[in-house]
Amino acid sequence: MLVLAWALANLRQPMNGPIAQLVALAFHGNGFLSGILSTDFLTHNSTAQFCESVRFVRFEKSWFGTGKQSEVLVADSPDTWFAYLRKKKAEQLLVRWQATKDPKAPDRRLAGFIGGGGSWILVIRFANGQFELWQARWEVGDQKRKDRKIWRVTYGCVSSGKVPPPPTISLVSASAELKNALLEILQFSIRKKCDGYMQCFERALKSLAGEKDSEAFHRDLFPGNIAPAVVAI
Repeated sequence: MLVLAWALANLRQPMNGPIAQLVALAFHGNGFLSGILSTDFLTHNSTAQFCESVRFVRFEKSWFGTGKQSEVLVADSPDTWFAYLRKKKAEQLLVRWQATKDPKAPDRRLAGFIGGGGSWILVIRFANGQFELWQARWEVGDQKRKDRKIWRVTYGCVSSGKVPPPPTISLVSASAELKNALLEILQFSIRKKCDGYMQCFERALKSLAGEKDSEAFHRDLFPGNIAPAVVAI
């Protein structure tokens, strides 16, 4: 639930694009699996507005013993991927963050850069107790496109098998923890007279409290009551 609380608090900020899309896929995928959501994600979701394509692949070893792996397309869009997961009896999509654990370049220093600050992964939980881990690769396509859809995104299944179950944490607890952290950061920024940051943390607190903002980014990050289905592990 920490991912949800963090996302709510950052709706006013231009979130890191790959993270925003990954979280949105988890929300919308859960809605699709529960049978209460059907949408054209690639066309309508704001996290895909600059994407030429969003594909999903598996990796297979070469038949010729070269050790190389080839990509096998399993879905050419998020919606066909959701249908593919439902056919395989997937029960839930979750979001996982993994620390880099590099003492020379800690995540707190890299978090401000695209792709920095640890790894974000989509975790698929299946009815038979198996899990799959999917990661994204963003590549630049035609930069001259007038519609600015320059990104070609590929999600690949990087691991499968049984992994430890996610911890149980309530949305109320996660929101309270985030609120306390934001209050501490806000007080620090006030003492240090960091005006720009003060406004940022104040807006985050208002977003976390549920105040609507017409200028918010990714207001379609999650649809309706789907949000509580996503958990960070």
